[in-house]
Amino acid sequence: MRVWAVAGGTGGHFYPALAVVEELENRIPGLEVKFAVSRRGLEARVLSSNNRPFKALAVEGFHRREVIRNLLFPFRTAAGFGQSVFEVMRFRPHVAFGTGGFVSGPGLLAAWCMGVPVALIALDTVPGVTIRLLAPVARKVFVTHERAAQIMGERVEVEVIGIPVRPSEPMGRHTARTRLGLPADGFLFFVTGGSQGSAALNRSVGEALPTLLNIPGLNILWQTGRDRLREVEEVIEGVMGGRPVEDRDRVILHPFLDEMSAAWLAADLALCRAGASTIAELTAYGVPALLVPLPTAAGGHQEANATAMAEAGAALLLPEEELSGEHLVHEVGALIGDRERLEEMGEAAGNASREGGAGIVAEGLVTIARWLTDQERAELLSRFQGVGR
Repeated sequence: MRVWAVAGGTGGHFYPALAVVEELENRIPGLEVKFAVSRRGLEARVLSSNNRPFKALAVEGFHRREVIRNLLFPFRTAAGFGQSVFEVMRFRPHVAFGTGGFVSGPGLLAAWCMGVPVALIALDTVPGVTIRLLAPVARKVFVTHERAAQIMGERVEVEVIGIPVRPSEPMGRHTARTRLGLPADGFLFFVTGGSQGSAALNRSVGEALPTLLNIPGLNILWQTGRDRLREVEEVIEGVMGGRPVEDRDRVILHPFLDEMSAAWLAADLALCRAGASTIAELTAYGVPALLVPLPTAAGGHQEANATAMAEAGAALLLPEEELSGEHLVHEVGALIGDRERLEEMGEAAGNASREGGAGIVAEGLVTIARWLTDQERAELLSRFQGVGR
């Protein structure tokens, strides 16, 4: 069986697709997969390091702050469509799927035009523009929130699932902290702006750092983003002047974390954006969080995700325009001082998790795949017994 997987631009779009592919590989020997990804995201690096075949499409997202660059948007989209048609003709996939975003548009439309059955995974509480535009041609749409199912309506076959998450290596908190070079004891505050980092989050933590380091036992694991590491290092150098030498060991910087599962297992509290993939990991690991939605996220998706988490009691929503070092210190200090509330938030996050999303999508792809005899399809579907729903 051959699968055309279209996902990229951000880790939030890419990693759920990778989770589905790995689920398929675990259950179907000899599976062939080809990814269609963006040229500028992290996915090409991750796929290359694992010797996975992919095609980097000449597409870019819509730039909300750089209007001039948008003049090339239709031409790049057309080029990505042409590339995808050529790759689909060569690869001849049985089925195609995507997670939305600017890569999915041309990549999946080309597959559909070539007669390939298409499935979509709407990761956000409010489905994005690409998902809504492609829905009429999709055989199946998997959504991760009841509100998304209501928005999609009855025009397509919709199933509510948990966000596909890659299975983590079994390990305890102590092992996770040791693996990341973290102190075994103390309170761990995990800061991540996603695969690319966040200037706003980094700035607020930098402002708060002198006061945060006055909290006994507090350690900070800080994923800065590759392009923002030097800037954060300079901030820390300025803060550490005159402070005890041991304070330097309480702030652990990583430009990018390959072992995110270890980071979530090690964390007592997280400061992060509210992308769908991040929400999935927070709930999968039961981590309480301070969520700062990306204000430029299309359709207000991150704000909707964060609101749902806040209403469930699993997180606090901090609008970016209100985010400051002083505000951050107040919220972190209040939660550290109220461990009962912190535990309740963690429990609420864990209760919001839906497991088995990757398996359900993988099974659905087999169900709609073309060129399979009834016997072949039945044999493949038998490998998915026990997939949770």
